[in-house]
Amino acid sequence: MSFVRSLIFADIDAERDRQENIGVNKRTQGIDWRSCADPEMEGGDWVRNAVLGEEVGEVSNALLEKVYGGSLDNSHLRDELIQVAAVAVAWVEYLDS
Repeated sequence: MSFVRSLIFADIDAERDRQENIGVNKRTQGIDWRSCADPEMEGGDWVRNAVLGEEVGEVSNALLEKVYGGSLDNSHLRDELIQVAAVAVAWVEYLDS
């Protein structure tokens, strides 16, 4: 595996941890929030698909901002792509559990 790919996978892993920590924090506040890896996510695969679609929409939005906003910085687009990958990984974690 290339060094660059290992850095990308590390970022995806960090995003997965962030997603799970959001859930822990929200549940301590009494909010029933679950990641796409959680087998008890209400709505199941339909909701997982909606979450993934929402993240893909954010990639589209970041791309539009880049193209029409004149931004030369790819960092926002990259962040959104990492989030898409992390949600997909979470869904696979659920399927494999």
